[in-house]
Amino acid sequence: AYVVNEAVNSMLAKPMSVTETMSYSNHLKLDLLATENDARIEEDIVSYLNSIKEGTGCDQVFAVSDKRGIYYTYQGINKHIDPKNDSHDVWYKNFKYADKVCDFDVDVDEMGKLLSVSVNTAVRSNDGEFLGVCGVSVNMHDLQERLKDLEEEYNIDIKITDENDLLQAETVDISGNIQDGSFHYERKEHSAVVIRYMENCGMYLV
Repeated sequence: AYVVNEAVNSMLAKPMSVTETMSYSNHLKLDLLATENDARIEEDIVSYLNSIKEGTGCDQVFAVSDKRGIYYTYQGINKHIDPKNDSHDVWYKNFKYADKVCDFDVDVDEMGKLLSVSVNTAVRSNDGEFLGVCGVSVNMHDLQERLKDLEEEYNIDIKITDENDLLQAETVDISGNIQDGSFHYERKEHSAVVIRYMENCGMYLV
């Protein structure tokens, strides 16, 4: 489990570092502080997101203005955030009111083949006011290949998941019982389940 944990952490280091840098950018903060929505602000945000994408190679780079309710990507305005009427936007409301600094979403594409990770980070003014969210998504192909190699080498199945999915997939209730760096071990009839909580990304390694 330690080897797998280190492989995951090393691959997540890049998107975590990128979003942390973005969240401290005074350039981005000033644009998200503005209440008006004009072409200059849109152009400025898009230009900034483009520079992040080109400089880091991330697959997606975005920012959400809480004051204007606009979701920007490096390609322009993507949409207006509407958690009340659009179920796809509920994540934003949940993130904001959970008062999180950072949040992860590990998923596969619709074809069920490509692993990707999205990192969302809160952007706050120097006074602590919530201004919105910035984030990136990266293709985790290298991590996916590394996990496959480890599965074959140790004859195990590896899963990265959040708590909700874990409780659906496993019969053991581990909620709140696993601290960072500790393990949960349960013997099955012909196998065993080992679970480690990775505090830096809020995910479970199974």
